[in-house]
Amino acid sequence: MKKYIYTILVSCLLSITLFSCDDDAEMLFEETASQRKTAAIGEFEETFKNAEYGWAFKYIPNEDLSYGGYTYVLDFNDKDSVSVYFELASDVSTPVSSLYDIISNGGPVLTFNTYNPFMHYYATPSSSEYNAKGGDYEFLLMSESNDTITLQGTKTGNLMRMVKLTQPAHSYLSTIQENANFIGRGSYVGSIGDTEVGISESNRNFTFSYTEGDEEIVLTVPYLITTEGLSFLAQTEILGQIYQDFTLDKENNKLLAVDGEMEIQIVVPPIDLNQNTWTLDVSVEANASEATWNAWVSAYTANLNTYGETLSQQMTMGRVLATSNYFGIMFTSTPYITIYSLDFNGVPGQSNQLDIQKVGASFNWSWYTHLSPMLDLITDNSPYEVEQDDEDNPTEVKLTSASNPDVWFILKK
Repeated sequence: MKKYIYTILVSCLLSITLFSCDDDAEMLFEETASQRKTAAIGEFEETFKNAEYGWAFKYIPNEDLSYGGYTYVLDFNDKDSVSVYFELASDVSTPVSSLYDIISNGGPVLTFNTYNPFMHYYATPSSSEYNAKGGDYEFLLMSESNDTITLQGTKTGNLMRMVKLTQPAHSYLSTIQENANFIGRGSYVGSIGDTEVGISESNRNFTFSYTEGDEEIVLTVPYLITTEGLSFLAQTEILGQIYQDFTLDKENNKLLAVDGEMEIQIVVPPIDLNQNTWTLDVSVEANASEATWNAWVSAYTANLNTYGETLSQQMTMGRVLATSNYFGIMFTSTPYITIYSLDFNGVPGQSNQLDIQKVGASFNWSWYTHLSPMLDLITDNSPYEVEQDDEDNPTEVKLTSASNPDVWFILKK
C-alpha cells in the first residue's frame, strides 16, 4: 500500500475576547484594551527600528506550501518606510522602498500598504494567476523574544519568523543565493544509514519516497534555503528520526542533517544544458550517428504523412528558446514548433555521464506525438558519456550512449 503525506505548518488561530466594563465594575487591568493595543503597536515599532542591519524575514507564500519558503530582509526606518531586499532579486544589494504601517485588527498587524514589487511578489495577480500566488502582505504580530518575531499571515494562516540580522543584508542574501544555486544545480539521492531514500524536487518541495515496514511512503516536504544550507519548514519525521536543518558540504556535494543520519547527495551533471540553447543539426553527417539519423527520418516521414509539413533537420535542446523557460527538446514543423520537456541530470558515481529523462508533453506536443521516434531514441539510450570542446566554456558537446555507442549526436551553441 502506498501512503502519501504532505507536511504542513501548524498554524495558530488566535481568539481574543474583549471585555468591557462600566464605571462601577472592577478593572481587570490598569490600562484599557485600547491603551494596551496602542502600547503593543509602539513596542513593535521600536523593536523593528532597533536593528542595525534589519530583519531576515522567513516568508512562506501560499497556504498549501507549494512554493516552499523564501527570504526577505526588511530594514525599517523612522519615516514609516521600509527598505525591502529579496533573495530572488538580480541584485541583492539594491532594495526597493515603500511604506508600511502597524494597525490594530484583532491585535497588532504589520501591513505593507503601498505597492512594493518585492514584498508583493507573491500577492500580485496577473492574467495567468488571478489569485496571484496566494501570498500575504499583512501579518499578525504574535510575539517577540530573543531577537525573533513570530508572525502569522492573515490570509494563509502560515506562521513565519523575522530574525534580527547581525550582518549586512547584501552579504546575508548573497550567501543564500550562492547556496540556492549550488543546491539547485543537480538531482538528489538520499540515504539514512544503509537505507536509500528516493528524492525528487520541485519549487522548493522535496518529495521523499521510501519503504517503511510493508508500506511505500511518499512524503512531500517544503523547505527554504539558509546561510548554512537548507531548513524544512517544519520538523519532519522520516524512518523514525526527526529532521529539519541541513548543512551544505560543498566539497563533497552533500546536504548533511544537523540531527539524525540523513545525507542528501547532490548529483551534479557534467554540463548544465539548461543554461543555453543547443542545436542538433542532423543535416550535417558529422553531427549524428546513423542510428540517430534513422530515428529522425522516421519522425520526418510520420510528420509528412500526418500533416504534409516539413520537419526541420535542426532541433534545439536544453533551454529550447533563448527567451523562454522551456527546457527539453524542440522540433520545428514548418511553420509550427512543438516542445517536449526533459530533465538533464547527473548520474550517481559517474561524474562524466548525463542522464536525459522525459518530464512530460509541453507546447503543442499533443499534435505531434508521431515525432516520438526521435524523442524515444534520445531518452531510451540514456545515460550519455559527455565530451566537451572546452570544459569552462563549451560550444560543442558530443553525447554518446553509455549502453549503446552506436547512438551519439553533437550539440552546438
